[in-house]
Amino acid sequence: MNRLGIEQIHHLAIAVASIEKSLELWKDRLGFVPEVREFPDLKMREAAFYVGQVQIQIYQSTEPGLRFSRWVDEHGEGLHHVCFQVRDLAKTVEVCKAAGLAVLEPVPVAGSQGIHQRLTDEAGQGLEIEFLQVHPHLQEASSRAKATARTAAPRAASKKTVGRKRGVKVARSDASRAVKRPNSSLGPRRRSPRGRAARRRR
Repeated sequence: MNRLGIEQIHHLAIAVASIEKSLELWKDRLGFVPEVREFPDLKMREAAFYVGQVQIQIYQSTEPGLRFSRWVDEHGEGLHHVCFQVRDLAKTVEVCKAAGLAVLEPVPVAGSQGIHQRLTDEAGQGLEIEFLQVHPHLQEASSRAKATARTAAPRAASKKTVGRKRGVKVARSDASRAVKRPNSSLGPRRRSPRGRAARRRR
């Protein structure tokens, strides 16, 4: 754990002039399947998809002079901000301030995924840096999903082919292979005297 309490990269945000134009790269050529959403109240559009645990967010402002259109005018299309998921937002901000970094929001901003604060563009050397403390219930859901994925992983190594029937493989686990047949260690099977007498009468 670093002194900022960063747990992982939560998302990368890209500012563009046109969502449709950007999808020609990300969807048509690279094969990702972004979910496109409209935010009329915020006057912006978003196309988002995941690469592993990291979300890629592509943003377009629908009017001039707004957050992403202004960024595109000043910096061109490209990476807008990096969001780091942190354990304790208040402690992270304290460390940033102690290092002489200016924080854009004086108090945490509540969002759908948690609370966040950002460093100013100047502090981030032309790049917005965001710190996000995820809501506890979302954090727990993410941990459960990861645990489920691990336990549900296929255990192909524990299966071995032992025969075929009409072109279909017959498999059994290693545990079943360890079970011995009854009396397998007692040598050849002996025939009872009654059985021998019955065969002589025939």
